[in-house]
Amino acid sequence: MQTLHSQYAEQITPFNRALQSGATGLFMGPITPFGVHGSEAQVRYHALVSAYANDFMLMFYVCLPLLPLLFFMKRPRAQTVSTENIAME
Repeated sequence: MQTLHSQYAEQITPFNRALQSGATGLFMGPITPFGVHGSEAQVRYHALVSAYANDFMLMFYVCLPLLPLLFFMKRPRAQTVSTENIAME
């Protein structure tokens, strides 16, 4: 998450033209204090979601080689209960 956060946050600078004007510049611009907090919240959210997706893909690739083992598994035999075993208990 920290790596993704740093990669996303490096795009938010006072020189980014998309953040210089309009509503986006007002609410997400790095010049105003509430713009800094708003952009930080968005960067943190997107980094968290991307990190979760990356962890999910990692677990998928770890489990993928184990899938052929399912074909070697057998069902357990059904145990029959006789009346002699019940009477002894």
